[in-house]
Amino acid sequence: MNNQQTIESLNHLLAACRDGHDGFLVAAKSATSPELKSTLGRLGVERGEFANAIAGEIDRLGGKPHTRGTLAGRLHRGWFELRSKLHRSPDSGLLLACEKGENTTVDHFEVELEKDHPEQTRELVEQQMVRIFEVRETIRSFVTRG
Repeated sequence: MNNQQTIESLNHLLAACRDGHDGFLVAAKSATSPELKSTLGRLGVERGEFANAIAGEIDRLGGKPHTRGTLAGRLHRGWFELRSKLHRSPDSGLLLACEKGENTTVDHFEVELEKDHPEQTRELVEQQMVRIFEVRETIRSFVTRG
């Protein structure tokens, strides 16, 4: 894989991380449970840190990091805000939307890890992927608690 392809792949992951950052922060504002509000806020900050690390890797490779998430991410956030207002338990609706978002993020990372990236880039993506799996399980634990 050439340098430009790696930069394009990283920008794809950067957009996914920005979507996650924004999504978790919106969900945290809408959550009614103090524990969930705190957890989602922390996850939003962490996902922002992931985005910053990926942007740094893009810079290191000589590329230009994208500055926004995706249209799909913006639509998803709007949908889960509406869904949480219509759901009997607003937190349940938020959690289901967060879980769906995390599933999408996992899919993006898995696709990129199938590619032949430089070692330093691969290590960064793998480290973030491990944490994203953990976050998805955290969200699922909130879902099962109801």
